[in-house]
Amino acid sequence: MITPAMIRDAHFLKIKGYVKRRSSKKSKIATVALFFLAYVGGIFTNNITRPWGSIGFAVCAALAVIAFMGGRDE
Repeated sequence: MITPAMIRDAHFLKIKGYVKRRSSKKSKIATVALFFLAYVGGIFTNNITRPWGSIGFAVCAALAVIAFMGGRDE
């Protein structure tokens, strides 16, 4: 069943097109930080049996969560 909302949305997409919003600079920086933290966190994970490995992993995980939450586009 085709509803008036579907017709309105199709008309809007025909006029505007399928354009993706640009990512903000903050979002791009957060993405790079997440990749870096994942790499460094992997190094700490290989040494998780040592105290510095588990502490480093916890710090990387906390920073990754902060970067993820701060870099979201709203």
